[in-house]
Amino acid sequence: MNKKSNSLQNISSILKNIEGEGSKYNPFKIKTARDLQLINYNLDSHFKLVNDINAENTKKWFNGNGFKPIGDSKAGNRLENKFTGSLDGNDYTIKNLYINRKDENFIGLFGCIGYDAVIKNLKLSNITIIGNKVVGGIVGKNDGQIYNITIKGNSNTITGKSRIGGLVGWNAGYINYSKIHSDVAGSFAVGGLVGEMMNGSVSTCESIGSVTGENWVGGLLGTAFTGYIIDCKINGSICGDSIVNKLIGYNIDGKLIDCNSNVELNRTNDLLAGNTTKILKYWEHKMNKSEKDKEKLKIYNFN
Repeated sequence: MNKKSNSLQNISSILKNIEGEGSKYNPFKIKTARDLQLINYNLDSHFKLVNDINAENTKKWFNGNGFKPIGDSKAGNRLENKFTGSLDGNDYTIKNLYINRKDENFIGLFGCIGYDAVIKNLKLSNITIIGNKVVGGIVGKNDGQIYNITIKGNSNTITGKSRIGGLVGWNAGYINYSKIHSDVAGSFAVGGLVGEMMNGSVSTCESIGSVTGENWVGGLLGTAFTGYIIDCKINGSICGDSIVNKLIGYNIDGKLIDCNSNVELNRTNDLLAGNTTKILKYWEHKMNKSEKDKEKLKIYNFN
């Protein structure tokens, strides 16, 4: 592997020693954490793990900020740098992945993935993911397809401020056949699987562990504006200040089908989900109705 510069000017030399062509039929073969990081230089190609990866050295990368999410948010909400290729984990495990970017948005193994992107057959263990807004164990913002993902073990943590999920921070894509064992914590829109869902679906998934937040906190999803949640379950504990529920913290129009929970629920405020007027009054009161603070009520504002 060429170890010179991480500059985009050196794409050819950086990738030439990775086996494969980056096509669907001959994907680039990922063997190390460095190979994994280099996906950022070819976001529309196809990749496949060929062995387990110990990413413990990522704790030392980028001045202690750790691994840089694949597909970043430098282009703001336009997300011009999103990942649009595929990663087949081939049932191998990435362990000890470390990301500590508490002031950055769109954080996860992948920061942002597009409509054509596919992430599948991947296992992670002993991961630490720390971000600001739109944070997930696998993907910060998902518009693509995610399936057969496992986050295993008893020492996984995913934390941030808003739109925090064990698998995905913000979802408008499809998540299937995945299981996470992790502690998930944030302030607003915090879920064991997904922080906030705008569309798409989550099916046959399970969350095991604790989910902790302040508002819009749920065992499966922090909030669901639309979309389908099918055959999912949560085992663990949920703790929040207000608008807290076992399955979806605040459900506007999400369709729950055959989902269940086995959780200890600790709601520290009696404000319940499902009443938009009551919720908005609560927030207006809490933020003293100032014009600046009212901007925080704009649910689509990632900045």
